[in-house]
Amino acid sequence: VGENGLAATTVANPAMTFMVAVAMLVGVGGNALAAIKLGERKKRVAERVLGNSFVLLVGAGVVAWIVGLAALDPILRASGADDAVLPHARAFMTVIIAGCPLQFVAFGMNNFIRTAGAPNRALVTMLIGLVVSTALNYLFVLRLGWGVEGSALATIIGQAASCAAVLWYFVFTRNVPLKLHFRYMAPHLRVIGTILSLGFASFAVQAGMA
Repeated sequence: VGENGLAATTVANPAMTFMVAVAMLVGVGGNALAAIKLGERKKRVAERVLGNSFVLLVGAGVVAWIVGLAALDPILRASGADDAVLPHARAFMTVIIAGCPLQFVAFGMNNFIRTAGAPNRALVTMLIGLVVSTALNYLFVLRLGWGVEGSALATIIGQAASCAAVLWYFVFTRNVPLKLHFRYMAPHLRVIGTILSLGFASFAVQAGMA
């Protein structure tokens, strides 16, 4: 889509990296705590960690959506967007931010699949999103000419595919060590505090990259 389109995705990269950092804060922290509880044979507590992590990821995605859209132009300006690039970057990030909850759940909950002893399944859930995103980028951008908006739309549809694959594992797959139950989604302050403390180091490293 030209130099301005490429520049738009470049200046959007720090914000997208920070979004990954937020997902890691919950995903890495929750995964570590769930692994500890599974090792202690406390399956119910581990499933409460899973449920609370899911709620945190969805909630963080909604907050990122609201805050990101409200402060989008200053964020992009700080990343180097000039008057020519800003409209393209804004169009790209507006769609990307709308998909925050999907990205957070897909990336954050994926960690728990490895803890459940299915690393290959965890890889597949990410590959599904990658393949869908790549194929739709080709269709939307190169064939239909939808520009940066098409690329962003392809990206969040890929994230939605990964999100669906991750949730399918925890809701519908039989004989797994962890299941996602509605009754364990009620916020538990001690669990949430431990999740955030265990995930903070990974968050700080990723946020520093942003």
